[in-house]
Amino acid sequence: MGLSNCAKGFIACGVCTAVFLAIMIPVGILVIAPAMGQHALNTATMQISNATVYNLPEDLTTDPNGGRIANHVELTQTAFPFSTKLHETQLIMHLPAGVPSWQGGNFTKTDLAYFKMPEQIVDHGVTRFTFDQEMDVVDPTTFVTWAFGLILGIVPSTPMWIVGKPELTALGFITMDLKLGKKLDCTFVPPTTTTATTTTVTTTMTAGNAAATDPAKDLLVEMLQESISVAARRLQLPPIELACVETADMSSDEIDDVLEHFSTDVKTTSTTALTTTAPMAASMV
Repeated sequence: MGLSNCAKGFIACGVCTAVFLAIMIPVGILVIAPAMGQHALNTATMQISNATVYNLPEDLTTDPNGGRIANHVELTQTAFPFSTKLHETQLIMHLPAGVPSWQGGNFTKTDLAYFKMPEQIVDHGVTRFTFDQEMDVVDPTTFVTWAFGLILGIVPSTPMWIVGKPELTALGFITMDLKLGKKLDCTFVPPTTTTATTTTVTTTMTAGNAAATDPAKDLLVEMLQESISVAARRLQLPPIELACVETADMSSDEIDDVLEHFSTDVKTTSTTALTTTAPMAASMV
């Protein structure tokens, strides 16, 4: 006795369901889930109320890997209604092109440093976490120039792009390779006490830059710039505390450009400024 039409219908439905699941499960895991994860990361907002770079070595040009960074991070995501795991990932501190330098002109795009953000559980809504990690400086000369502009108060704030390629796990078993790119605006938080020397240098240099028509002031500013640049590489930088807010999300192309630049630029030390500023410093002694 053969199968009834009803039984045959159930078998056909079961086969169709199995085929559908065999196709849709991989598509969901490999295509739909990563797209949802990337959307969640793109729409998440990042605020760093306190990012402090400290314990920098006395000479970054010979020891660029000795610093540390402490971050107090607030991450807000509403795309996923459940918690996800953000795996440990390397993050790049990137200075975009066109940022004005206190020495005159603009910075070219530069990877200042990089560090590892440890694994975090990201909840729906606001997640706050802190971490303290080793930090490696990529371009010591640019880092020192950038840092001194902030420390002396000549440049009160700075744009900073944070870039990485994190892994995100959702539902405990779906792991996605994603891209993270956040444009931050970071304001320097000065120490509670400011020395008279720093205030005088800052005021003099600011006035000199505003009155470039005075040759005497131009010369004074140039001498101060040269001496500070040399001193920066001879003296240990103090802690640099920043308060950062997100201003925009980076595009996929911008993230890729930074990652490609970083892969060829990592741990490259520029010595051009050292060789050009040393004669001026010697003449001032």
